[in-house]
Amino acid sequence: MKICYIFIATGKYELFVDGLISSCSKNFFCGEQLDFFIFTDSDNLKSKKNVNVIYQKKMGWPFDTLMRFHLINSIKSKLDYDFIFFGNANMFFLENIGREILPIEEKSGLVGAIHPGFHNIIKSHTFPLERRMESTAYVGYGEEGDHYFQGCFFGGRNESFLEMTDILQNEIQKDLDNNVIAIWHDESHMNKYFIKNPPKKLDSGYIYPPSFDLPFQKKILQLGKTEHGGINFLRS
Repeated sequence: MKICYIFIATGKYELFVDGLISSCSKNFFCGEQLDFFIFTDSDNLKSKKNVNVIYQKKMGWPFDTLMRFHLINSIKSKLDYDFIFFGNANMFFLENIGREILPIEEKSGLVGAIHPGFHNIIKSHTFPLERRMESTAYVGYGEEGDHYFQGCFFGGRNESFLEMTDILQNEIQKDLDNNVIAIWHDESHMNKYFIKNPPKKLDSGYIYPPSFDLPFQKKILQLGKTEHGGINFLRS
């Protein structure tokens, strides 16, 4: 089985790369072919064996995250994998993770992780979805899905994943052409897509923020940005 993990590490986010690759290589789909694709503006990172480095200039906030589907589609011809995952650069893998997270039985062919801030909330008007009708990410009150997902880790079968990236790139571009940016950027678009295409649901232990106290086993940490200079430093 062939797996790839795609992430963006422009600007200061380069400091997370070594920890992500080493922990992911040790704990993510052990025994399977695992390749990495890194979008970065760093001169220190070079392609090697299973690590593919793609130059990408820093676009600034929020475009460094908003444009992720555009970036994924730009390397679509290279993504000959059974399953594709996208994650943030500051993820650190603690436990062995493998076939149990694959969306084999899901019609959508996708997998997503429930946002830690909403881990115990089901189908609620309090989800921070895009409520402005002028955005393609618009979700009306009463149309919410069962869960709210965080955009820091998601994936799926090749064809399902790339179909989603195509659709979301187009929707985000329509918004940009109309001078609209969804409230939570790419995450807003992903959550709308997941309402119609429910993914396999991973609990928040797969995207565990160290500052939280959650009733889940810690499997993947979201390394704290405060401990690494803070959000403003990392986005600068």
